[in-house]
Amino acid sequence: MEQIDEKSPEKKLLTFCKKFNVKKGVLYIKRFNNNIQFYRSIMVFDNVVYSSNVKEYTPIEYIGDSDLFSGYLIHGLLNNEKIPSLLNQADNYVISNQNKRGIF
Repeated sequence: MEQIDEKSPEKKLLTFCKKFNVKKGVLYIKRFNNNIQFYRSIMVFDNVVYSSNVKEYTPIEYIGDSDLFSGYLIHGLLNNEKIPSLLNQADNYVISNQNKRGIF
């Protein structure tokens, strides 16, 4: 596991979950640089931090990403999928759907 510095989103989410006794916390991060979107997700589950890899893409549709991500994540958790791969799969699901017109 990589080192988590005090200001990282992983550390902030872990601190929040510990402080408020939250068993599962999710953070969805996206940043834009011109038309390119950088995207990743983080989850704390029972005080263990999991992160997806950073993805870089140019979406056709910029709406609906949080709904797509949340739905895929909930589906995977209900089916007891492993969290590290689930986060990357949920990210990729968002990307594949934002690269099509008319999803929403």
